[in-house]
Amino acid sequence: MSTNYAAGFGYNSLAAAVIFAIAYAPLTGWFIFKAISDFTWIWIILHVFCSIRVAAFLIRAIEIASDSAGESLTLLIVDQILLLAGFFGLLFAAYGVVLDRERLLDLPPPISRVASVYMRWRRTCFHLTGTAAIALGIVAATQAQSTNSSMSPDTIASLRKVSVIIFLILTIVQALQTVYLLYLERERSKSFSPADRSIGGIHGAYIFVVISVLMLIREIYSAATVSDQAKQRDESYWYPLAALPELLAVILFCAPGLVPSWKIVHKYAPQYQGAIEMGA
Repeated sequence: MSTNYAAGFGYNSLAAAVIFAIAYAPLTGWFIFKAISDFTWIWIILHVFCSIRVAAFLIRAIEIASDSAGESLTLLIVDQILLLAGFFGLLFAAYGVVLDRERLLDLPPPISRVASVYMRWRRTCFHLTGTAAIALGIVAATQAQSTNSSMSPDTIASLRKVSVIIFLILTIVQALQTVYLLYLERERSKSFSPADRSIGGIHGAYIFVVISVLMLIREIYSAATVSDQAKQRDESYWYPLAALPELLAVILFCAPGLVPSWKIVHKYAPQYQGAIEMGA
């Protein structure tokens, strides 16, 4: 008798999967439009994130709607990998924009090469740490679903916990960086660009506080349930505490003036341009 892996994993709500796939679809188009009209690598990252989410929720919907698809272990593993890898794109985009806005304030330029290298190192270190967390999570997800895993259940659980903890720490780092940006912007009582009077330009730090809270909700939920996979996969918890915060966070990126374009960076902060381009 065939096993429906999707049902066993907790995939039940077809309507929710379809709704989230539909919700992300226009965002993929919006972010690629922004990348073309007002280029910055952040728009590309967000476009990729939304595209991954569309694919993940469509796969989820197909697995629920079709018994044959639900019996495909490969589809389930692909869906789990997409859900895991996609979040870091959102987190990295938020961290990158916060750093860019911080640099675009009227701060003194780096007084030494060491200071300039440190600014680049922060983003690179964040990126590499997140990539390591993704790798650990993917290994744990694939080994957990493998019928002939080379790892013990305890090892798989440990890898999963380490991955979740790293993501939680990175999310906290991003939140603290946002609080620092809020302090800087309030201290100077101005937006990142003197000419930008949009809601994102004026109140960008506050918007990123909300984005940070939403991402923290997701990661705190993941960390709190990492030892109870059945509860973590329970859709009555997962959708409101993991999927919905992600969607709301990426929607907030659409606020006008929130993400500084390459043109603004080039005009107002040429001393930081190399650091921003390198870290994007």
